Amino acid sequence: MISFLSFTVSFTCYLLVLEQASGGQISKPTLTVNSSVIMIGDTILVSCNLKDGSGAHNFSLSNTNTDTVRTEKKAEFTFTNIMESESGLYTCSYCVQSGCSDPSNHVEIYVRDTFQQPTITVIPRKIVQPGASITIKCEARYANMAFTLYKDRAIVKQETTDGKVFTYHIKNAAESDRGQYMCMYQTKPDNNRRQIKSELTNPMMIDIKDLPKPSITKEDDNVTIWIHCTAPAKYSEIWFQLLGDQDTLNFDIREEQNNKVTFNITERSKKTYYCLYRIRVVDDFADSIHSDQLYIGEEGVAAYTISNIVRLLIAAVLLIAAGCFCFKHYFPLKTEERPPELPHARDKLVKGAKDNQLVCESGV
Repeated sequence: MISFLSFTVSFTCYLLVLEQASGGQISKPTLTVNSSVIMIGDTILVSCNLKDGSGAHNFSLSNTNTDTVRTEKKAEFTFTNIMESESGLYTCSYCVQSGCSDPSNHVEIYVRDTFQQPTITVIPRKIVQPGASITIKCEARYANMAFTLYKDRAIVKQETTDGKVFTYHIKNAAESDRGQYMCMYQTKPDNNRRQIKSELTNPMMIDIKDLPKPSITKEDDNVTIWIHCTAPAKYSEIWFQLLGDQDTLNFDIREEQNNKVTFNITERSKKTYYCLYRIRVVDDFADSIHSDQLYIGEEGVAAYTISNIVRLLIAAVLLIAAGCFCFKHYFPLKTEERPPELPHARDKLVKGAKDNQLVCESGV
């Protein structure tokens, strides 16, 4: 019994010594970097994280690309004013009294000499009517940058902002504003640091396209109002929109190989309508000028008041003329009857009687 117990204790001690000798009790560390985008001149912190750091000392950080090793007494490695040559795959390890750990996971440290390209957008769209307003936005990944906007490789404007977004406004767009726009950003000038630039954006084409306005007409059967919108030409792809007061969208219809659509309106309250059409140009859309306004309801009555008054006046004149004709035809006007003329001799007699203040009743 004692022999078996002694054997068990001895074998257990042997396993513990063997496990310590093989480093099996030393856990593998995890390597982390405090920045995902690292630029030349940045300061970064690389950490060798342990599950149980008791007794750990002599930390090592290895660049597997260049076979360089840095050692520290603590689990953090600081890179100040990092250089492009310090890029590479890194691992870390640490040692305790009984041995050293296996290398950690690989982490890539990529030191950039150029920023990633910004994003460039345009509002309201890349194809606009002459005279429209356009806003070009260039957005960087970092704040406090100096922006440059190009048109066909020529500098349009340079500006430094505190934020991440640079905007450029075009008012009353003309043919001269047509072209390919690109933008980039860079760090502000600093004598203590290298000025880093971003890549240029892909070219964004801005086009000025004059699409004539469509015509707009209506039909009304006192139940439904049909509004017809007709483009001046046919296109392979064309969209029509019927807009109401304050540019509210009422209908949106897509037509293939057709330049006319009809919108059905059942609401008869007073309202103003107009329509436009949209065509595809390469990877974007172009909108036409708005049609003339069409009035429905009380405003519709007001729109035709003058023509209605003219019609009513003409009808009134014709009615009066017809009434006069009928009245004269059926009710001829009576004229005052004049007394018959007396014979010449009698006339003298009567005159003589008046002179002598005599009245001759019988004419003798």
